Amino acid sequence: NSKKAPFEMKAAQVVNQGEEVAKFLKISGISEEKIRHTKNFVFNVQTTLQKLKPDRAGLLKLFLANATMCDHGVGTAMIASLVAESLTLGLGYTVHVIGIAAFLHDIGLQKMAPVIQAEDEGWMTKDQLREYYSHPEIAASLLETMHDIDPAVCQAVAAHHVRKDGRGFPKLGGATKNQAAEVVGISDEFLRVILRLNKQPELEIKPFEVMENNVFPGFSQPVVDAFRRAFAIKI
Repeated sequence: NSKKAPFEMKAAQVVNQGEEVAKFLKISGISEEKIRHTKNFVFNVQTTLQKLKPDRAGLLKLFLANATMCDHGVGTAMIASLVAESLTLGLGYTVHVIGIAAFLHDIGLQKMAPVIQAEDEGWMTKDQLREYYSHPEIAASLLETMHDIDPAVCQAVAAHHVRKDGRGFPKLGGATKNQAAEVVGISDEFLRVILRLNKQPELEIKPFEVMENNVFPGFSQPVVDAFRRAFAIKI
């Protein structure tokens, strides 16, 4: 049991790491009940990951040791739970895939430089951009080595930066993007908008306007509509 303690302690800390997102959700009019649902969703994801075989948990321990990246995974999964619920996906297989993929989507960044982990392309050199653009595929490859992880999770992680309007990466030559990847992607985008608002309040960013103008064009209509429903956005 003592060997498992550090991993379990990290798991308990995960629930506390979504507080920044929880505060925003509350301000945005999301009910306390739904906020509790998002936290329970993340807890269930974490519980699932704790069941990985010990020889598969090394990568996960490294990811959880990075508080910033882990917090980003928690926040993304919280938002994804609301979008998935709005898509009426229920509690089945697809929701399970979305939860794991949302939590681990940036695991490919963990060995990259801090400037790349920050995901602000404006501060990256050309070489750093090239490395950054590879992180979804690196993440998917890492997760494929963890045989307990469903292949659908790997596919969603690999495509979470792909966009319908062609602005994302990697370029898939017009291949249809899967819905789980889209839910992870739109949740990731929204979290970054929230974090920017929190760090730079003087900019008076209006998160939902940013989503409507800059983010929604990259996603399919069902996923955009689900996001709007989740946050009661009126067109």
